[in-house]
Amino acid sequence: GKMFSQVWLNNDIRSLYNAAYNHPDSTKTRILVDVKDKTAFSIPTDGNEMDQWNANNLYSYQITLPVKDKNLISEYMQQDLNRFFEKQRDITAKKEARLLPAWVLTVKNKSLLYTKSGKSKFGQNGDSTYSFFNTPFNTIVNTLQDALEDMSKPLLLIDETGLEENVDITLHGNLNDPENVRKQLARYGLELYKAKRKVEVLCIKDK
Repeated sequence: GKMFSQVWLNNDIRSLYNAAYNHPDSTKTRILVDVKDKTAFSIPTDGNEMDQWNANNLYSYQITLPVKDKNLISEYMQQDLNRFFEKQRDITAKKEARLLPAWVLTVKNKSLLYTKSGKSKFGQNGDSTYSFFNTPFNTIVNTLQDALEDMSKPLLLIDETGLEENVDITLHGNLNDPENVRKQLARYGLELYKAKRKVEVLCIKDK
């Protein structure tokens, strides 16, 4: 039968796990690194150390499957990575529920958000203005998660608004700055506050 092959060249461990667990069709898996020695997970800031770090910590991975089994690629890749890194690095990755600090997003007044239903579009104008028109609320949540989540802390952004409608929102300024984001969202009846939430994460840890 026909075969299907995919290859990852010179990736760090975290990126490989990310590829294995965050397939475009699956729901987002957050990856928490909980190992004593974090060398392999922190890319050096000093350029001179880069070559040596790359030599020690980058891996290539290739998988070949019959085309009919293409949808099993994530599952196989997850198993392969765990088998390999347990041997090579004494680490393993498991999904587990953890109580973690989070920015929680809630809505006080939905009416400020509803779209005036123009053309659906979103984009960045200049450095610091993000405009969403007639856009699924989830797109905005994803943008904010990319900007605010930091799994080295770890700190999450959890959407508890229940909003599934399309909305119009324009956000100004630095989206990596939670205080600014909070002010921006408040104009739309959205509230952002710090709390703890139990979340399922993929935990990379010492075996």
